[in-house]
Amino acid sequence: RCLEGHPLMRRLLHAAALGLCALSGAARADAFVAIPVPATTIAAGATITPESLGERRYRVTYVEKNPFVRAPQQAVGLAARRTLAKGRPIALGDLTQPLAVRAGDVVDAEFRSGALVLGLKMKALDEGAKGATIRLANLQTGVIVPAIVSGAGQARITP
Repeated sequence: RCLEGHPLMRRLLHAAALGLCALSGAARADAFVAIPVPATTIAAGATITPESLGERRYRVTYVEKNPFVRAPQQAVGLAARRTLAKGRPIALGDLTQPLAVRAGDVVDAEFRSGALVLGLKMKALDEGAKGATIRLANLQTGVIVPAIVSGAGQARITP
């Protein structure tokens, strides 16, 4: 207990929480580790930034038993699946890739077949993150085709 605030002990506890080393039961019982938590409430669908995170100390045993984000790099750039409460641990399952296309958006669609490349403006009927398959509707004809989201407001029509 007397070493709890010592910088080396903090590093050891952090390493243990990340699974890089193990602590004996006696050392682990009173050990704490800091993990990232929302600095403010984060709305569902919002992308997590370094500024939106703070940290809070929890018992190592609690952190080890739960699938929490243990380093900011695990969360930054991802989107919240649900509202994340200020100061509460972030479960890995509460994060997802951010949406690149939303239903109703007009997207730049590209169709490639050999040397032929067609660029079209189409309406997204579904939402999706990069790599997701969505449906697009041709603005003139209304024909619906499947496409793969390739970036923000972009999709690749699958032949």
